[in-house]
Amino acid sequence: MASRNMIMLWFDKNRGKVNAVSSVTVSLGFSSSPLVMNYLIDNHGWERSWQILAVGLFLFSFCILQLYRNKPEDFNLVPDGVRKHIKKVADTPKQIVKDFTLTEAKRTRGFWMFGLILAFNSFFATGFTFHVVSIFATQGYDKSHAIAIFIPISIIALSVSTCCNILSDYISHKIYLYIMLTAGVLAASGLIGLSHPLGIYGLVAGLGIMSGLFAVINAVTWPRYYGRLHLGAISGKVMSFFSDWECHCPKSVQLLFYNVRLLCLYRIYCFGVFTVFNIRIGSS
Repeated sequence: MASRNMIMLWFDKNRGKVNAVSSVTVSLGFSSSPLVMNYLIDNHGWERSWQILAVGLFLFSFCILQLYRNKPEDFNLVPDGVRKHIKKVADTPKQIVKDFTLTEAKRTRGFWMFGLILAFNSFFATGFTFHVVSIFATQGYDKSHAIAIFIPISIIALSVSTCCNILSDYISHKIYLYIMLTAGVLAASGLIGLSHPLGIYGLVAGLGIMSGLFAVINAVTWPRYYGRLHLGAISGKVMSFFSDWECHCPKSVQLLFYNVRLLCLYRIYCFGVFTVFNIRIGSS
């Protein structure tokens, strides 16, 4: 969250384009992490795998100390680095941007709509990743087939994230909300019909699109519609949604899968989707 917010504070009109570059590593990291974890555990065991990850994090911390900086105003700079154009537009009326506090943001419907769809993505993706081998085993697939689906998911997520990040500077983010909801239905439907090849295609496409849009909405939407001043508080509150849902999702998905074959999860999600589509979402 700190690294994402730091980048967003340094850009305004070009925020989506910059996040497109940043999201490449985020999407690839999330989508390919099961492959990396599986490789480390198979070759080094889970204890040594944790140690390898700890060493990597320690080394990366030196990069953070050298490169991370706070907002540009602390260094007499401006977002996007366009100070040289200020004189040319001195007579142009300045655009007023409202910086929402967390309390004000929570009073808008947009905050809850975007926050909850991101939370569901975390719930669904994390729960599925934890149980991917077991879920595929019930349909006769072995471990290698189960892990292999993350490769096309990564490719789709990367493509969606790059395109949608660039377009996010020019279009309303409500479109992304609708697409992400539709992708969630597609992924859930694919999980129900996993025994059929079309089910696998739906699952891969749905998870790929959701993962790609997650990187866009979670980074660009909050500073665009709620300002930069209280970005940490607003994104931190949204992050608490992820933490709560991710903590409970592995066990919840296990109970749902082994008791009702995920049908309840599918119905609950579809109910939420149709509810959201019938609510008139404000532009904020």
